[in-house]
Amino acid sequence: MPAVGASGAISGVLGAYLLLFPHTRLSLCFFYFFIPFCFNLPAYAFLLFWFAEQVLYGYLQLGGVAYFAHIGGFVMGLFLIPHLYKPRRRYPVYLDYVLKYLYEYLGIQVVRPRGLGRTAKTILVILLLLVATGFMYAAYSSTNAPFNTYIVNVKTTLVEGAVEDTILLYFMPGSPTPIDFTLSYIDSVRITLNRLQPLLYNSTYEGKGGEVEYQYYLYTVRIRGVDVEVVLRDFYAKYNEKGVMVYSRGVLDTYVVVDNKLGSKTTISFNYNAYDVNLDLMVPLCLLAASLSVFAISSILKSDETSVFSSLELPGAYPYI
Repeated sequence: MPAVGASGAISGVLGAYLLLFPHTRLSLCFFYFFIPFCFNLPAYAFLLFWFAEQVLYGYLQLGGVAYFAHIGGFVMGLFLIPHLYKPRRRYPVYLDYVLKYLYEYLGIQVVRPRGLGRTAKTILVILLLLVATGFMYAAYSSTNAPFNTYIVNVKTTLVEGAVEDTILLYFMPGSPTPIDFTLSYIDSVRITLNRLQPLLYNSTYEGKGGEVEYQYYLYTVRIRGVDVEVVLRDFYAKYNEKGVMVYSRGVLDTYVVVDNKLGSKTTISFNYNAYDVNLDLMVPLCLLAASLSVFAISSILKSDETSVFSSLELPGAYPYI
């Protein structure tokens, strides 16, 4: 689904940067077993890899809405920058001969802007077409969806501090497993969701909704083939008329599962909020996102008019103008 947040806005800046300064040299450093490795690469190589990673992880549902927020922001940056930045004027055809004469006979090298190469443009167009296709499929499936979608925000508090994450939850009435949700990469959030899974749906409250409260509640869940004991304390939950938990808070005591074995014990305070997604808005929003992805292709094809010179890989023996 299309979404834009703070990281989405920054992704928009990255999309604009890709077209404006594709050949800027970036210095990247990372640690491998405490050994730092640093290298340089052009901005277009790094940003193409990053955008491809967002598209891949988003379609594989390896996270919440964050990846699609990044995709949406990046596409908007690509689409808007030609309209916000005045393109440079095209050079006349004879200018190439003038520049060649200056370089070969006078030793003067005039630097001109360089845009994205053909390979980079091809990769970017393919990625944008994949994004557009995904949004078109989302528009189609939302009109025939056999499930309800919820945006779930989970905030957890441990000794180390508080963290939160947002995931998507799917409710499929009549299914043997009516609840499914996307994966969170925050450990405490993932543990909380896995332990609460048996309580996320309660058929008792279908058609009427309701509330439940426990001072102490003991039950067992099966995680990776291991039976894990869960103790809920000071637990309060609210269910909607579909029997889906839309709010809960409390403290859970449980064990971490490591390598299919019970690990250390942990205590997590949590706050859970679920918001029903209005699928009536999904179709126009997805169609709009697909259209912007297609229109962004025109920005890619005209990127040579937008790019600004950003390379200093020139011989040092000549003066420059």
